[in-house]
Amino acid sequence: MPTALVTGGTGYVGLRLARNLQKHGYTVRLFDIRAPPPLEPSNPAHDGRDEHYEAVVPAGVQLILGDIRKLADVEAACADVD
Repeated sequence: MPTALVTGGTGYVGLRLARNLQKHGYTVRLFDIRAPPPLEPSNPAHDGRDEHYEAVVPAGVQLILGDIRKLADVEAACADVD
């Protein structure tokens, strides 16, 4: 199974892309500087405009926290990615 790396993986687009890649048979690794925000009614990241958006890392997806400006973090995230 190929492995895909999604940078900015804990944002709206990154999480949607991760779910889509999983559906198509990819092993997915997310790379971001921050963890996804918790889902709470007061959280502006989930204001009800998209009921399909969940700001959680999907099961089976690896999350690597790091800074894309740091070469060592990027190299670690890219290890064994197709």
